[in-house]
Amino acid sequence: MPRAAPPNACATCIQRKVKCDGQRPVCRKCDTTGRECNRPAQTVRFVIATAQPQNEKLEEKNPQISDAVEIRPRGSPEHSMAPITGTFPATIAVLHTLVSKHPTIALENAEIARLFAHYISVLAPWYDLNDPHRTFAIAVPEEALLEHILFSAIIAFAAGHLHKTTGKHGDTAMVFHAACVTELLGFMSSPNVEPEGAELAATCLLRSYELINGNLSLESHLLGAYSYAANASINFLQTGLLQAGAWNYLREEITVALIQRRGVRMDGIFDENMDSHLGDIMLSDSISYLLGKIINFSFKNTTHGRRGHWESLRSALDDWKRNMTIGTADPSPFSSAAIRGNPFPSIWMLQPCQIAAQQYYAIAEMMLSLHHPDSEREGPSDLVLEFAQEQALQVCGLAWTNTNEAARVNAFGPMAFCGRYLREQSHREGIEQLLRDCSHPTGWPVEDIIRDLRMCWAITY
Repeated sequence: MPRAAPPNACATCIQRKVKCDGQRPVCRKCDTTGRECNRPAQTVRFVIATAQPQNEKLEEKNPQISDAVEIRPRGSPEHSMAPITGTFPATIAVLHTLVSKHPTIALENAEIARLFAHYISVLAPWYDLNDPHRTFAIAVPEEALLEHILFSAIIAFAAGHLHKTTGKHGDTAMVFHAACVTELLGFMSSPNVEPEGAELAATCLLRSYELINGNLSLESHLLGAYSYAANASINFLQTGLLQAGAWNYLREEITVALIQRRGVRMDGIFDENMDSHLGDIMLSDSISYLLGKIINFSFKNTTHGRRGHWESLRSALDDWKRNMTIGTADPSPFSSAAIRGNPFPSIWMLQPCQIAAQQYYAIAEMMLSLHHPDSEREGPSDLVLEFAQEQALQVCGLAWTNTNEAARVNAFGPMAFCGRYLREQSHREGIEQLLRDCSHPTGWPVEDIIRDLRMCWAITY
């Protein structure tokens, strides 16, 4: 009678009918023979952290995942996820073990620790562009040590970024992204979901993961953030993880909206009460809010009261500009020294947040000019198109002159929109070079943007 294989034996040794010592991640037999050390398939089982597990009934919300989900209290030490079904190379098996661990345990692995540090030093500044408190560099990593969903999002995005820029860590990105998405879906399927900072921050990170992977049309995580954040009030006169996540959500929405030329989903999260408090909000954030409203005015074809709406937006933008010029930090460039090879105006700014604010302001001015009720009725005049080109040159000049990575990431949407209005061949070639230069260190996909610009130039001029 054949002897049963030990429970820790690898699938490769079982198939070869040889004794396996069960060593992980690679047994000695497979190591000495150079074979792939596969493990028997295990059932998928994700664990969702929740504050009140006794109230969660996922089978009513999503019967397809209910059998694969185990609910445990948020922050419990046994919060973990088991390996996904299937046999994988040894490195994948190790990753599925790591993704099942508590963050502090997973960080004992050198690769995971390096990715966590890469997020803090390289990627977090993208999100802290307008945030003097550096919430995504300080509070988010601290929270991630306790919140598995946020930790998985950080590792997934860091690995995804390095995979795009160096070709490494692709498997790590895939495993941690899949785990985080499943956990987020479980969170959103819970009844009476309230927005929490960790989930909203994780959604922002997952959205960035999708963007750098070229999936501009896949907006499930961003829509998911909207679905639970739109039902609750966020006090933007306070600062914290929830507010920082919401502002980043808005800037990501603006980026995609400008690239795809569609409206911004901001109702509910950013309600009309915001208008009366714009003077109390940082100018770099308030211009984001105003630009979101102007984008919606431009791309949503409403006719009733359109002239009055335009005048209201015009007045708000003028107020913002006036407040900017009397602020404590001088927003004007500190130099206009020319840069060799720069086809755009050289505009040297003191702070990255000023770069982003001036670019958003230029796009807002451009859109109000193009979508003035008279321009919409009669078509944009030569003067309007000339003004649009001037604003486009400002946007591109700011991006070319100032090489701050966070500001350049924020500029992809503005460049995609304004580049359509560049008429000179040198400027068109310049924005293509600029987009590719910005893409290399950030991992951002720009070929679709360039293709769209070329199609527009061929049709328009």
